[in-house]
Amino acid sequence: MTDFKTVIGEAIGEASMCWSETPSGVFDSSRASLLVDRILEAHHAAFAAFVEIFADHDALAEKLKTATEALLCAEEFIDSVVEDLESYAENRSCPNEDEFSSAKMVQKQIKLALTRLK
Repeated sequence: MTDFKTVIGEAIGEASMCWSETPSGVFDSSRASLLVDRILEAHHAAFAAFVEIFADHDALAEKLKTATEALLCAEEFIDSVVEDLESYAENRSCPNEDEFSSAKMVQKQIKLALTRLK
């Protein structure tokens, strides 16, 4: 298999012959080699940027997984708090209305956040 640098060099040489009248004179292979090097530098820079983006994607995916796990734990906790408040309300006088509505609001926000993550 031919290496990438050779393929680019051959393409540059072939492109130099695409004139309606074939150029004459001596082909300057050192200038063509400089073109190949510039193309490879651009290719390597683009590839490095791609690798960086891919690594950032993996890091974000891991953070998203951690956030989802934290929300699931929070959901479990707030569900139990709301259950306890509802149970308390059934067995006694109504719990502090502010605490109850705050717990219900948090419960709703957590469920909404989880829905958005899915």
